[in-house]
Formats: sequence, C-alpha cells, structure tokens
Amino acid sequence: MITTVLLAALVAAVALLSLVLVEVVRRLREHELALDRLSGRAPDPGAYAGQKINPADLGDEDAFTGVVGFFSTTCMGCLTVAPQFAQWSSTNQGRAAPAVIVGSGGHGDELRRKLLGSTRLIDMPESARLTNALSVDEFPLFLEVDEGLIVSGSNVPPVS
Repeated sequence: MITTVLLAALVAAVALLSLVLVEVVRRLREHELALDRLSGRAPDPGAYAGQKINPADLGDEDAFTGVVGFFSTTCMGCLTVAPQFAQWSSTNQGRAAPAVIVGSGGHGDELRRKLLGSTRLIDMPESARLTNALSVDEFPLFLEVDEGLIVSGSNVPPVS
C-alpha cells in the first residue's frame, strides 16, 4: 500500500516537472524570437533563394506566386505577426496571399482565426509536403515566389 502511494507520488512529481520544463522551453523560444526581432536577425535569404516549388505540392499554382507566409502552430512569434501578415496581404498583395500553417494542436485555431479572410490558408497535409520540400524549419518565414515557382527572396513583407 505504501509502495503504491509512493509510486503514485513519484509519477505525479515527474509529470509536474515535465509540465514546468515544457513551459520553460516555450518561454525561452518566445524570448529568442523577441530578441531576433529586436536585433533584426532574419533567416538567410540564400538558404531559400533559387529553390523551385513542385506544383504537385500546391493546389492552385497561379495563386502561389508573390509572398508566401509560413507559420507554425507552436510558434508564439507566429501568433504575433499573423495579423500583420494578413493586413499586409490584403493591402499589398492584390489578392489573398498563401499562409502555410504547419503542425496541429498548439495555437492552431487562434492562428487560423487571425489569418482567415485576407490570406489563403494551406493546412496539413499540403503544408507538410511544401515545408519539407523547401526545408523550412524556422517560423515565421516569408518567401517571395516568382511566376516560375522559384523562391527569389525571404522575409519580404514589412512585418515587424
């Protein structure tokens, strides 16, 4: 009986520690994104420039030219810039800019709500194929895609 109680207490303590560590890591990511924005550090455009997007990864090839935003459901910085990207899209793009949402859960519903209307949402599984094809692993990210579906630049929109 005592062993069972001690084991249950140990499991509860490990679960609580796990939750605390997850929250610490999440806050560290938020701070890192904030520091990146303050320092002006952005993804290296050379890392994406020149890559060709496979039309098979897209639903509508014509709607994919221009600026494309990549957002993650676990990225707090994405929640911050999503309304700015949506506003930029509606005023500068001339049509709904594609917003690629990667992941499920997290802040996905809130992120979708902020982007809905003035952007064209590209969700799972299409978003996974596209981000894997371009090796996108940093969020938020904005890529300029020309009419030949070739990436010509990154972090193009004036989102601050």
